[in-house]
Amino acid sequence: LRTIKAKVLSKVFEAIRKLADSDAKKYKEFFDAYGYSLKLELANQDKYKSKIAPLLRYQSSKSKGELISLDEYISRKKENQKNIYYIAGSSVEEIEKSPFIEKLKANDYELLYMIDPVDEHTIRSLSKYEDLEFQNAATEGLKLSEESEDDMKALNEEFKPLIDFIQSNLSEDVEKVVLSTRLVHSPCAVVATQNGWTGNMERVVMAQASAKDNPMLAFFAMQKKVFEINPKHELMSKLLAKIKENPKSKSAREVVSVMFDSSLVQSGYSLKNTKRFSSAIERLSLNKLASLSDADDV
Repeated sequence: LRTIKAKVLSKVFEAIRKLADSDAKKYKEFFDAYGYSLKLELANQDKYKSKIAPLLRYQSSKSKGELISLDEYISRKKENQKNIYYIAGSSVEEIEKSPFIEKLKANDYELLYMIDPVDEHTIRSLSKYEDLEFQNAATEGLKLSEESEDDMKALNEEFKPLIDFIQSNLSEDVEKVVLSTRLVHSPCAVVATQNGWTGNMERVVMAQASAKDNPMLAFFAMQKKVFEINPKHELMSKLLAKIKENPKSKSAREVVSVMFDSSLVQSGYSLKNTKRFSSAIERLSLNKLASLSDADDV
């Protein structure tokens, strides 16, 4: 029976591969119907990874809504590119608004868009394809800086007071604070550690009925995150100046708290302390209103 099973599966994978190579339109119909099952099988069966991986199809930042294979992605990668970049989310629209992809898109890297709940789990189990490692744009370790090592060292030295200030005020939520190389327009972002959950993974797992009373899942959901700040953003420059002026600034602490909580939401995580966030927003709003003159309303 084991021999029959192996032969049958071999023939099935061969037939699917032939369909994928010969008729893209019919294969899309097949993948729409059975792609989810293929992804689950890849995630759960090490034995068939090499046969299933070429059959996977995803939208990308350059595919204009069409599905592409991993081989197609590799065929147009940059010359010195060492990773297959991807990001997971609930929809393409959500992904394209993500701060995580700002530098990748600015540098013209192609990203795979993964919108099925199982996608992130599938790619984590695959880890690499054709000697290229998968790199999640929402986890730490994304190195896209155009700065030299000396420039980054100088920036780290310059922003050290702010990094230390943020770390001390967010010590219960943040594992470390680092200067970001992935952000262009956004001031900050909350990213997952290498083995931690991204916002999308947390949302998918905690939506399961069995997750509510599972202490192990709750433990993973409460793991500390990495807080990345953009040294080229005006907000960070002004916050640094404020810290240097007054290292114990109460208003700076409040701004840091709001920045972190709003970044949690933008990065796809759920707020752990909604009361802190709403209270901080109320106080900042009151301070702003108090500082406004009648001329501002004209």
